[in-house]
Amino acid sequence: MATTAILLGVLLAAGSGAGWASLDSVRKRLSESLSPLAILLGLSIAQLPVHAALLLVSGWPPVDTAPFLAWCGLAAVVAIVANLLLIRAVAVSPLSLVVPLLSFTPAFTLGTGWLLLDQRPTALDGMGMLLVVAGALALDSEPLALLRDPLRTLRSRGSQLALGVAGLFSFGNAIDRRTIVHANEPLYALTLTVLMVVAIGALPRPRRELREAPEQRPLLLAGGAIMGAALLLQLFAFRILPVATVDAAKRTAANGVSAVLGRVLFEERDAWRRGAAGLVMSAGVALMLLG
Repeated sequence: MATTAILLGVLLAAGSGAGWASLDSVRKRLSESLSPLAILLGLSIAQLPVHAALLLVSGWPPVDTAPFLAWCGLAAVVAIVANLLLIRAVAVSPLSLVVPLLSFTPAFTLGTGWLLLDQRPTALDGMGMLLVVAGALALDSEPLALLRDPLRTLRSRGSQLALGVAGLFSFGNAIDRRTIVHANEPLYALTLTVLMVVAIGALPRPRRELREAPEQRPLLLAGGAIMGAALLLQLFAFRILPVATVDAAKRTAANGVSAVLGRVLFEERDAWRRGAAGLVMSAGVALMLLG
């Protein structure tokens, strides 16, 4: 693969990671007044115009209908569950703690990429995974406290939810890559989002919450635009790079952005220390990138 193509793929993935971390800050703010279902429904509705406009520009692609719809249905289920858990995680725990824990996604992706896409992990992948684990254990512990209780970080509710999300994201990423070969990125993103809107919109409570909270619409619109852009950047990166590589670059960018946003927007006291631990995790992610 040409160096220019690799660089483009890494930049797309990093842009996606920055977008997802920014979206998590929007989710955290929205969670102060809306339920996870209402937040996800509002964000999904808000990103529909982004995907529809890009599909109009790119044109309708050839579609292998049966496998495309089957994979889309599976992707929608995974996306709904993962996003609901993530919204809950950022609601109960600091942003600068939750987002770096999603760096476990590349580690999990090594397994799902092997299972679903026949992408085999290397020795560097294994070394990178160890650094990701080491950085994760240091996220919410001072050095001495870490020695006394190395698993402290992983005992909080938000941390446990974030690890579950990372596992689901690893499956979701592999599903994304399997699905886009049957159509194209804009059609997949639009179909996935429509399925999510239909599934959650069938429930009366989240619809009622959105109707009764018009003051949240500007933030939902901004979040929807970020969500749509982040998803499309991620899908385009999948066209160029392996799933684990995309996740590696994406999580590296997200770790840095979450530390800054956690400190600036939510005054998280330990954001910079967590950012340093996130850098250790990013080094592990880089080794997986090289692998």
